[in-house]
Amino acid sequence: MHRPYKNVSIFFSFDGNIIATSFISVLILRCIVYFMFFCYNHTFSRMLLTSRATIFVSFVVLISVMTFMYVFVNLTVLVPRQPQNDGLSESTNVRGFEYTEAAGIQHQRWTRAHRVCENIIGLKPVNILKDQLRFPVADHEKVWLRLTYFVDDRKVAFVLVLKAGFSNWLDFISSILTEGKAECREGSGLPFTLDEVRPKLRTYKKVIFVRNPISRLVSGYVDKFVNLPTEYYTNMSRDIIKEVRGEAIAKSRRPDMTFPEFLHYILTTKEILDAHWLPIYEQKVPCDIDYDFIGKVETVSRDIEYMKSLYNISRSAVYKQSYISNTKRTELMVNYYRNITTETIEKVIQKYKYDFLIFGYPLPKDASNILEYIKNDMKADDFYIASD
Repeated sequence: MHRPYKNVSIFFSFDGNIIATSFISVLILRCIVYFMFFCYNHTFSRMLLTSRATIFVSFVVLISVMTFMYVFVNLTVLVPRQPQNDGLSESTNVRGFEYTEAAGIQHQRWTRAHRVCENIIGLKPVNILKDQLRFPVADHEKVWLRLTYFVDDRKVAFVLVLKAGFSNWLDFISSILTEGKAECREGSGLPFTLDEVRPKLRTYKKVIFVRNPISRLVSGYVDKFVNLPTEYYTNMSRDIIKEVRGEAIAKSRRPDMTFPEFLHYILTTKEILDAHWLPIYEQKVPCDIDYDFIGKVETVSRDIEYMKSLYNISRSAVYKQSYISNTKRTELMVNYYRNITTETIEKVIQKYKYDFLIFGYPLPKDASNILEYIKNDMKADDFYIASD
């Protein structure tokens, strides 16, 4: 990933902008001194120019003027400097402040992911061209391949996560394709392997959108075990009910697996293979694959607009989503988690802890008060709370 900020501090960057600013600042300072020279007598001016205190004050004034000009004129500190050939359209009409905020959020997400991987999990970066990627289970590599789209004409790889807007992303990707130049096993049956796509993983911009595990689990449960879209999940529901309740239900009866029973299945299954509730950390190995853009379902409207401007994707490409108010969404979440025990919540947090940590979702401080977390703390970033 390119670093969103080329110059973090003016005191440690010496590019063309700051050199020019320095010259201008010196000229301004000299004008001030010359003005004083003509306004007061020569003796005072010479004292002013030779005094150590004045030299110090002049230095402070110089730095202050440089800082003012650098920040408010050139905006080198606050506005991210894009490297050449990063895919950012020159005609992109993004207001400076919005662009700066979006870039700052991406910088924070990218930095957080790297720090958690190296300092907390203890995983150093790998060589994407030759090293084995550290999937916990071999089948997880197949999941990654199956859900990754390479859009060749944009040099972008969309690494999709189930229950994080997957269907909407399929429509979005289809809308930006040029002559259908996209590669993915899902739906196309292209038999590519990880070794075959390694060069693209190094050169393409890799985009991933994630979701808070607390809401992702509810989405997975409702979609697959309340709606029961296929016979596969109907049979799985029957199997889980039999395991948890100790008795099978009649085949003529519609499975009525509860959310607590679903969580019991998640927490007691040794190896989760279904990508709809498999931890993102395990299936997308963010400590091995350096994702250039980390978006979030909770802030998808703002994230996707910045992503489109960053990678020269047409503004006409639309990410379709159904609107649900924050109040209604919160009520839904509260209803499902209302009867979940503290012990179960603690186990859920433990199982998905790396999803929380790597992607910057706040961990529930008190597992016994998960409803308070849902109402007040379950937000995507400290920068803003999603309204979409």
